[in-house]
Amino acid sequence: MQRPSRTKMFEGNKSCSSSAPSCRALKIVVLLGLLFSPTCTLAQDHRFSQFAHRAWKTRDGFFSGSAQAGTQTNDGFIWIGTDSGLYRFDGSRFELWSSPDGQKLPSSQIIALLGASDGSLWIGMEGGLAHFVDRKLFVYPGFHDDVGGLLQDRNGNIWFTRSEAGGALTVPICQALPTKIHCLAQSDGVTTTSCCRTA
Repeated sequence: MQRPSRTKMFEGNKSCSSSAPSCRALKIVVLLGLLFSPTCTLAQDHRFSQFAHRAWKTRDGFFSGSAQAGTQTNDGFIWIGTDSGLYRFDGSRFELWSSPDGQKLPSSQIIALLGASDGSLWIGMEGGLAHFVDRKLFVYPGFHDDVGGLLQDRNGNIWFTRSEAGGALTVPICQALPTKIHCLAQSDGVTTTSCCRTA
């Protein structure tokens, strides 16, 4: 037997005038009953203890300082950038990260992180930019500005914002190329007034 739709149930009710307040109240009660009855039944079948919950304690590792950025890479690791270093979370432990190749990050003040589509990790910090790819850390030489944000465009290019001591930059947008950084110039049509005006 086919169930009538909710609308047809009310349309077929000849004794209830749609403008009568008691009829409107009855419709609301019936609709609420239909909406919440499956939810209540489902909630009664589950106990709170069936839902997963985990609290990480000091023995599981933890990160000190305040979290500034976070991302996840394709290998499943979650990365947390803090003002006291870069931490990696493997699903059960937080650990202060260091590169397996022995290369060091130039700063422990991690400001921005990006898990790129190729599985690599981009690390923006106070005074530099680094790229962790194929288990090797590449720190961009000669670049000492703060990296404030990282973005990958649809073509796979990595872009970031930068700031300089004193805020004297005229163009704060740069592209990270494989071995160098190209910051857009006014000749590219980008200035702080065209891209980054503050209210």
